[in-house]
Amino acid sequence: MTLELQANAISGLLFENAIVLLVALIAIQFVIVAIWSRMRTRFWARTVWAGFALVVALPLLSTFVVTSRERVIGLCRELAELVDRGNVNAIAPHLAEDFHVGGMGKSEFLERAEQQLTRYRVDHPSLRHFETFFPNKGEVEAVFDATCTVRSVDRFVDRLPSRWRVRMVKGEGRWRLVEVEVLPTPFSPIRDLSDWLP
Repeated sequence: MTLELQANAISGLLFENAIVLLVALIAIQFVIVAIWSRMRTRFWARTVWAGFALVVALPLLSTFVVTSRERVIGLCRELAELVDRGNVNAIAPHLAEDFHVGGMGKSEFLERAEQQLTRYRVDHPSLRHFETFFPNKGEVEAVFDATCTVRSVDRFVDRLPSRWRVRMVKGEGRWRLVEVEVLPTPFSPIRDLSDWLP
């Protein structure tokens, strides 16, 4: 495991999952209290008090610290909500200037998305099973599953499943989308985004 992967794993434990962190700290604290009850030394007494402080402080800190991974996942969910609302104008600032998808650049994509979101209504998007990779500094790739309801005048699909890969770059302190790709899955009729943005 590389140093960066180890740092990401530690960051994930400390700042992204307060419940797992709390359970781990309580388990460690039980061990420390058991050792102190046998040794009864000043060192172990101080360690017990330090452990109680960490049991409170670290999970509390993890609720306030937002990691890069959490920001990326949050942006994906925010974009899904904007699609749900059909608000293409609000999507535009989240796309990098060199954004591309299915042979389309940023302006063409936004124009087609506006047309299709007028024709189709996307409701109740749900994103889960996120996998994030940071191949280089200031770059991230996220893969996730999504479901939504799609309706139009002549069509209705409930809980439409799909799988997506997005690439983002960080500039001026924020993440922006560079590329979106549909990943074929056995249960999804979506094979290519251009099918939905003709």
